[in-house]
Amino acid sequence: TSGSGNRGACWAVVLRPGQTVRPDELIDFCRERMAAYKTPKQIVFMQSLPRTGSGKVQKRSLRDTTDAQVTLAARSKIEDLDLTKQP
Repeated sequence: TSGSGNRGACWAVVLRPGQTVRPDELIDFCRERMAAYKTPKQIVFMQSLPRTGSGKVQKRSLRDTTDAQVTLAARSKIEDLDLTKQP
């Protein structure tokens, strides 16, 4: 999702089963290949993206979820989030 204010871009990432990547590795990968303004500033790992009944990504719901998680992270000074873990 695109950020508001000076927070910058936050990407929601769903990894394939068995795949792992650290947020800093993914950000570095993007920095090497993309323009600075397109590079994510934060990564949020999710189990799945919210979808409509027809299978389209619910962008508003995704934005609300990632914005809320990034706000919580900022308050607790967590760099990146992993939403794949169930409480």
